[in-house]
Amino acid sequence: METKMSITVKSLDFDQCISHREYKESLQTNDGRKVWDAEKLFNTNKGILSKSNNDPIHVFIGSNRQNLKADLINLNAGAATLFIPVAQELCDFMGATFHPLLVPDLICENAAIGDTYHSALHVMKQNGSLDHLNALNSDSLMKLVTSAISGQLNSLYCISDESKFLMLYSQIQYIAQKYPDENINFEFYDDKEDILKPLYEIFSKNPDLIPANVTLHINRYLNGNLIDTGFNPILGQGSQQENYQSIVKWIHKQSSSHLKSGNCCQVLEMDNEKIARYCRFGKDETRLKLLDSLENLARHQVGTKDGKMDEFIKGSYEKIANTKDMDSVTLQQSLEETSNAIKVTEAINKVITNYRKEAKCLFSVGMNAKADRIEKALLNVPVEDRGKIFSNDKVSPELIAIRAALASHRYFGKRGNVYYKDEARTVIDENKAATTYNNLRKQFANLRAQSHADAQVELEHSSEASRTLKF
Repeated sequence: METKMSITVKSLDFDQCISHREYKESLQTNDGRKVWDAEKLFNTNKGILSKSNNDPIHVFIGSNRQNLKADLINLNAGAATLFIPVAQELCDFMGATFHPLLVPDLICENAAIGDTYHSALHVMKQNGSLDHLNALNSDSLMKLVTSAISGQLNSLYCISDESKFLMLYSQIQYIAQKYPDENINFEFYDDKEDILKPLYEIFSKNPDLIPANVTLHINRYLNGNLIDTGFNPILGQGSQQENYQSIVKWIHKQSSSHLKSGNCCQVLEMDNEKIARYCRFGKDETRLKLLDSLENLARHQVGTKDGKMDEFIKGSYEKIANTKDMDSVTLQQSLEETSNAIKVTEAINKVITNYRKEAKCLFSVGMNAKADRIEKALLNVPVEDRGKIFSNDKVSPELIAIRAALASHRYFGKRGNVYYKDEARTVIDENKAATTYNNLRKQFANLRAQSHADAQVELEHSSEASRTLKF
């Protein structure tokens, strides 16, 4: 059996990581200070940058300085050093291959990998060589920074993913596709525990997002020292996602409601769990719509603690994550089921809120009591049945109870009374029901029709199967 070759990849954070106190102090000169020096950066971080074996080394920028504007603004904020201009020369000292993949390359239209990096170098070289930056006085550097802040430098747009999950996912997929036949030891270095721990947790939980030829090592490196974290290597269990660039671009387009303003760009605040789901399902539109629908459903909790909803959402996430081959019909049914649950739950929640809001009015007899009855009954209804509350095609103790709570009267003489059409007390008599119940039934008449149609299809399918078996 042929033995695979191995390569080592180092994704390097910068501020307080490889750009630490010793490196910054080494940049002091009689004339002031330099803003970068590749040789000194290498010498002050030999412990992690030197070769430990004969494996080829490959390097990514693992800092949130993902464009020139971010690099210069960090300089202005007192970081004292630049990363982008030093990256390639640092790799030369390491004997490593530098990969200029930066996030804007993936999210900007018509951008190719390396465009952000090379456009940054072009801007910096316009007034001379890169060494020219080290010769600039404070006023000249300030003008360069001001130009960056005003948006004149590096027009490629950048969204900062402060968790670094999307950046790391992209780098892993990129290198795995570039070297599909090698065993890849991917080492990520950062100084911040609040970045490293969530990354370790999300990739440990989702090893299928790491190709099987990659082993991920998450390391804490602070002020020139490796800090023990207890993080074990994460062995990849997935396949290469050839469309990872399209996935990242799609996530960027979906992120408009998850952004906040930052110093140099807008900051992505989408949580790692959601990004991981998007990465896993790629551009499976029905599945992604279902994910969005579940997120929307979570905003329509009943009361302060909706246990049924928590169980449903957790189970749904696990189901669609573990059943990748779920057919489109089943997915579409789940999507409609969730959508109907949202509509009905939202409407009933409004009724509960309005009852409690108007409870202090003159004609508010029994409003609080009825609101409590409705909420208590709704909390017991499984989420998958909440869209069927106003359809008599399904009967269960929980559905009977919520229908009764909505149909119950609140006035003296009738308070709490519910009228039924049958002796079994399962079918509400609409002619004697409270106005609230009938208004909601009219509002969701289309859901009743759909539910009835679904029931007919299921019945026909069952009858056909029965005839086939008899035959």
